[in-house]
Amino acid sequence: MTTTPANFFDMPEPDVKRGEGGSPMLIPRGLEVSGTRAAYTRASYMADQIEEKSHIHKWEMRYLAKAMGQNEDLAALAACEVYSTGVSDAVFGREKTASGRRLDEIIERALDRVRIHEKADRGTAVHGFTEPGAPDGDAIPERMRAAVASFWEINRKECIEILGTEVFTANDITMSAGTFDHAVRVHGHPLLHGIVVADKKTGSFDPLSWCVQISTYANGEPYNTEDDSRPGWPGEVNKNWGLVWQIDVPAGTTKLWMIDIALGWELAQIAATVRDAHKRTDIAAKYVAPKFQDRLDAIHTLEGLRILWESVEGMSHAPAARQAIEEKVRTLS
Repeated sequence: MTTTPANFFDMPEPDVKRGEGGSPMLIPRGLEVSGTRAAYTRASYMADQIEEKSHIHKWEMRYLAKAMGQNEDLAALAACEVYSTGVSDAVFGREKTASGRRLDEIIERALDRVRIHEKADRGTAVHGFTEPGAPDGDAIPERMRAAVASFWEINRKECIEILGTEVFTANDITMSAGTFDHAVRVHGHPLLHGIVVADKKTGSFDPLSWCVQISTYANGEPYNTEDDSRPGWPGEVNKNWGLVWQIDVPAGTTKLWMIDIALGWELAQIAATVRDAHKRTDIAAKYVAPKFQDRLDAIHTLEGLRILWESVEGMSHAPAARQAIEEKVRTLS
């Protein structure tokens, strides 16, 4: 028998206030009275701080090259932009910023023309058709029916009970937030006890990213975006294992993966440290040369004193400095 209150997961659909770059703007725990909001990183972006993504960049550039080659109108629009490296035909300030934004729009249009978002769009549709209460039967496009059916069939076979859908959470440790697909119970599985955080994936196999993302949900708190309240989990949440349905639409199949979110949580905290380090302004400081006496006091080797001797060549205080160096050489000899 489930111990989860029947209405717990019936929170309103997340309507998240967002700031610059789409970051969720939430009220951290402890600041409820003041109502002060802070930017939270999207949970799906956390792994980007520590994961190698050069292959994704190359993939996008290949599609962009193809798109610009096939669309002379967009190529011409891009060619007339003034955006530059700042060396040849240098453009700076607002003019360069505005040109860059126009190029961003051209790039987005070009990538859309070569259907780079086709797989993602199809994945979004599958997400919708595999939610409780979603249309079934003839409402599902023929090309997706097998995949949708495989999702429900694997849940039946593995005794997976869906408790909640589209659960929005906030994590104040990693300052990340996001919505996961389903809270579930996997009845009779010795490792998947309690409330299990489960997500659907329709892309390539990416366990590192999955474990980081899902761990932030499991170690976070449900967050009601309507009134900024945190109702708390209605029972024990499994913080060792999460679940992923990898849905392959062309093949019409669904694979289940157990995801090590204990490891993911370790990595998520590292990712948060890396993210925060990018924001620091004190990592590099202007070099300040020490005074001669401070440098002399800090050197305790004959080789160091020899180098110091050479460094005072041509300086106005060279005679006095060399005398001081000679005195210290005698103390080290």
